[in-house]
Amino acid sequence: MLSDKEIFEIILKECKKALKKCEIPICAIITYENKIISKAINRTKNNVLEHAEIIAIKKAFRKLNRKFLNGCKIYVNLEPCIMCSFAIVLSRLSEIVYVLREPKFGGTYSLYQIPSDIRLNHRVVVRKVNYFENEFIELLKLKFQ
Repeated sequence: MLSDKEIFEIILKECKKALKKCEIPICAIITYENKIISKAINRTKNNVLEHAEIIAIKKAFRKLNRKFLNGCKIYVNLEPCIMCSFAIVLSRLSEIVYVLREPKFGGTYSLYQIPSDIRLNHRVVVRKVNYFENEFIELLKLKFQ
């Protein structure tokens, strides 16, 4: 059984790989029944819509071969943006677990609270954790200095 901390250890390793590929160091992992079913890093160098969350959601759909991702959790080092937050709701993931807030684009908590908006037909549990917070901050600083 993978703990949240173990999942974020994997995310940290993947973020380091993303940085080496000159990508923004963001990684998303989706679990189902406590098993990793998809993992992705940002691929926004050539397509601004290829966020880690979107890629991971597409992979999870293929893996489970079903219309919705009920019962799945998404883990990401940076709060999902508005686009990704709404994609998470549309996909009907059950939970978002993230580390860093995103004050410029955050759609989960910072700017909007899309996953918990009662006007939508599905709500997603949102949980902020602090695993490897300083390491994730440093990786983002390296990318944007």
